[in-house]
Amino acid sequence: MAAAIIASVPAGPLFVGIAILSNYVASVPAIVPFSLGFALVAIPVLFLSLLGGVVLAFFPILIGAHLMSAAGEFSETARDTMAWAIVGGLSGAGIAALTAGFDEGAPFAVALILTSAICALICRSQFRWDGQG
Repeated sequence: MAAAIIASVPAGPLFVGIAILSNYVASVPAIVPFSLGFALVAIPVLFLSLLGGVVLAFFPILIGAHLMSAAGEFSETARDTMAWAIVGGLSGAGIAALTAGFDEGAPFAVALILTSAICALICRSQFRWDGQG
């Protein structure tokens, strides 16, 4: 449960930050310098996304952490950090597909997939199995 709480806290800002950046990248035809005005708007939005992100992310993260930790009891492969990242990313892709996230455009799907993978990695860092250092 602690791993799910730890991973849920940055979920909202991660999602919003990645969505803002991927939308920004998708909307500009060339590389544009990052402006101070953009940062001044983005920082409060990221802060406000903390609470909403925790509420939305906690139960999916808790379920994923439970399933992956249980799989890690039986399989050395399921303990691998990359396995957690891949499963997290695929879970995000599945949620995006089920919620028409891909229809909303790449920024939403990219944000959901990357946030899911990063939260899975944060969860994985909190787990140790018997015989593991």
